[in-house]
Amino acid sequence: TIMRGGMPRCIALLCLVQSAAAWSSMPHVGVRPNLLGGRAPNRPLGQSATAWSSMPEVGLQLQKMAPSRPSVPFANAGRRGATGASSLAMSAVGSQVDAWQGMWTSSAGGDFDMATVEASAVEGTIPSDLVGTLYRAGPGSFELGDFKLQHPLDGDGLVTAFTFSGDGKVSFRRKFVKTEQRIREQKALDLGYKGEPVKRGFFGSGKQGGLLGPLKNAANVAAFYWGGRVLVLSEAAPPVEIDPAGLYTKGETRIKKALRRDNGVLNPRMRFDPAGKCVVGFRSNAVEIDPTEKRGVEFLTFDGEWNLKAKRMIPTQGNAYFPDVAFTRNFYVAHQAPTKFDGLGYSVGGKPAAAAITFDESKSSLFHVVPRAGDGKGYSVEAPSAVLMQIANAHETPDGAIVVDAIEMPRLPFGPNAAPGTPWQESFDMARDVPPARLVRWTVSEKGATRQILSPAFQAFPAVNPYVTSVRHSYIYTAAAASGGAEEGTAAPLQRVLKTDVSG
Repeated sequence: TIMRGGMPRCIALLCLVQSAAAWSSMPHVGVRPNLLGGRAPNRPLGQSATAWSSMPEVGLQLQKMAPSRPSVPFANAGRRGATGASSLAMSAVGSQVDAWQGMWTSSAGGDFDMATVEASAVEGTIPSDLVGTLYRAGPGSFELGDFKLQHPLDGDGLVTAFTFSGDGKVSFRRKFVKTEQRIREQKALDLGYKGEPVKRGFFGSGKQGGLLGPLKNAANVAAFYWGGRVLVLSEAAPPVEIDPAGLYTKGETRIKKALRRDNGVLNPRMRFDPAGKCVVGFRSNAVEIDPTEKRGVEFLTFDGEWNLKAKRMIPTQGNAYFPDVAFTRNFYVAHQAPTKFDGLGYSVGGKPAAAAITFDESKSSLFHVVPRAGDGKGYSVEAPSAVLMQIANAHETPDGAIVVDAIEMPRLPFGPNAAPGTPWQESFDMARDVPPARLVRWTVSEKGATRQILSPAFQAFPAVNPYVTSVRHSYIYTAAAASGGAEEGTAAPLQRVLKTDVSG
């Protein structure tokens, strides 16, 4: 299953609600022309018109949005009637969670150079015009020797690449990202080390962090191809460059000095801008360890050769936690959730970075809007407290308002960590730790912000056709929980692809 374009990647437990099929549609995949010869179309590897109808593993459901009310999927809608049926549904969800957790019990193993799957071994048909290489990244190890990580999203990054040659075959290869920290840890294991990781991960696995040193660069969130280079991105860490063909690690990069030397963080959620033939990324300082750095979110635009084309800072008050941002043809848009950072607890109290960022539901959220061109002033408007974890797209309306379609949660999805050395499954409770997630539409102007629920189903990783990024789109694709299971919107493993029609 190939998802088109770059899906935003959640940085918390929401990432973990994927089924086995959903892993094949991992967000923020990079794309590049075919390495193995043959055709190399003059466009990123994406999705043909027929590919959505030939997905072998994940069911596709279409839902049409009514203009004045939220809609429901056509299939399995309205089947939760009797109490007994509801109990059976919840029991089924519990079984799904158990099966899903079992996928995270062991690490991926070592590197794998190359294997080719013949067309005869593929269930369904790979579209003949799907030619190129698909990159993805995610955590590939959940322990250091015998020591179990306290959070699976602290696992070392594993990059996989699928090369489609256009003849029905697909070639696969994978490699761990050889960051400096991973190399040191592997050498320590060879010498008999049996403790926990020395560098603390974003979610808490490991010893040192805060005043004792920077966070570990796990390089495990996104693999992004652009301008002949593949960057592997992570939370609160500099990007790591790998070779597009061999996947071997080249090392951390400041992208031609576009990023700061002392804190060169680049958020994993980068987007292609079809109008400018460029990519737009951003960075923010939610982990407030550098008092000299201004609070806010900084947008960076790179041309086709990774030269910094433009930079724009949106200054903010309070904690600058921005899970995702968006842009239209003329404006940058950032939604600031009401969060605060426990600097003392993080620096000297041993709190993980994720645990030090807390949500304050008593305060309002803020939408910040600034022009992309020049240094003109923008505006900020309040909205009810919520977290826009992943944004599908944003565009302008004829009357000057800005529409933002996104996955919204009522709070942060940061669950509690397990005790050091204890498997995370023993303390994880999906119903408790992962809040509801629904697809919403915000309409923002200087007069205020209004919200419409597009789909109440529990879902994540929204994507649109990348060639309509920043303008009006007709469809949004998400990974969603199975219909007819848990109550709409409540957390459950993602088991289907949901297509939402917003063209009306």
